[in-house]
Amino acid sequence: MNSTNAGMGPVKLRSLTSRGVLVPLRFTLGTSAAVVRSVPLLLVDLVTDDGITGHAYAFCYRPSGARAMAAHLAEAFDLLVGGSVTPYDAARVLSRQFALLGVTGAVRMALSLFDMAIWDALALSRGLPLAALLGSRPRALPTYDSRGLGLMEPDRLSTEADALLAGGLKAVKLRLGYPSVVEDITALKAVRRAVGDDVAIMVDYKSSADQRGGDRTRTRTGERGDLLARGTNPS
Repeated sequence: MNSTNAGMGPVKLRSLTSRGVLVPLRFTLGTSAAVVRSVPLLLVDLVTDDGITGHAYAFCYRPSGARAMAAHLAEAFDLLVGGSVTPYDAARVLSRQFALLGVTGAVRMALSLFDMAIWDALALSRGLPLAALLGSRPRALPTYDSRGLGLMEPDRLSTEADALLAGGLKAVKLRLGYPSVVEDITALKAVRRAVGDDVAIMVDYKSSADQRGGDRTRTRTGERGDLLARGTNPS
């Protein structure tokens, strides 16, 4: 890692700008709590004294989350502006300064945004992809389409799954967590019929469901390698 460590020198921070935006979704997302039609994002630009701008963004769940994170980011920047810092220095100082407030929730997300932006600026200043700066290398990774396929009627799921295939990806993510396992199975089969056997289906069990529900669905449908239960936080 010696060649990598040579690129980890400090940067001097000049300015930070954050902007909240509400982005409409082409494919709405039905969850156990609501139908999500737009998503609040916070966009961050962190500028160094060399004129390099590091970028980062986060999905904030609620507009109020974006406002809170923007306030935390402004305070974080004020604590570090004028000095030369590495990402490690920034993380250590900010974690200590925000400790009494609690480095969790919106605070953790804000500090993570700051961390991403400073790493991005550092990589750009060295003319390297971030993966290379960290000692790895850019490489192709399998991807899946995580848009849409929320909790909805089977016919709508089939139509939406068919539309997602136009993007050319070979995997999709389906949200489950209906009131009954039978409804989960019906939804899964509707998507399977629409995408065929060559497309993988990842399953995100929403917070209203539990791991046992995912196990029952997997067992009763025969789906195995491509059925992934995640997000299991029972409410």
